[in-house]
Amino acid sequence: MDYLSYCSKCPASVHCCTHHPEDGFVAVGIKNAERIREETGKEFSEFLDYSKLPDEMIKVCREDFEGSEGKLRASMLVGGRILRLKVKPNYECIFLDSEKKCSIYPIRPNICSIYPYWYKKETGEREGEIKIIRHDEDPECAVSINNHPKINFPEAEKSMLIEVAKKIEEEIEYCKKYLKEFVEKNKLMS
Repeated sequence: MDYLSYCSKCPASVHCCTHHPEDGFVAVGIKNAERIREETGKEFSEFLDYSKLPDEMIKVCREDFEGSEGKLRASMLVGGRILRLKVKPNYECIFLDSEKKCSIYPIRPNICSIYPYWYKKETGEREGEIKIIRHDEDPECAVSINNHPKINFPEAEKSMLIEVAKKIEEEIEYCKKYLKEFVEKNKLMS
């Protein structure tokens, strides 16, 4: 059984698109944000949050993770802020609809496309190769490290996840260059 089959069995009570802002967030790259705006017609201020993070979350963002998520967060962390999707008062993603489905699924951010996996770049003999790793440790998550240590990755799915990882790497570099300009131009400081 492939990982997408496991994800489809996720109980409604466990949802990767719901979290308290102090426990996490969905980082959004500039290109992803622009595509969402173009496809939905929403203004950036309607779906992006660039407010200052709580001190504890800033500390977590600076930690080094097994995968490249730490690199993504660190590259986007400017003055204690990270460009991220807004959440509703009930802590659901701004794009989660009443049926608990993503209303922007075909254009969701890269970080959502790779979840519940992440990636790391290999070192040594395999320097620079991308390895897909599990991200979520929720005991109720169908794909969690705790539940299924040996999930089969059909080559097509593995290739798809590696392509998303490459897009995330490109977005990291793009954000390093243009995040400040993007935030100022779109008046996202609060």
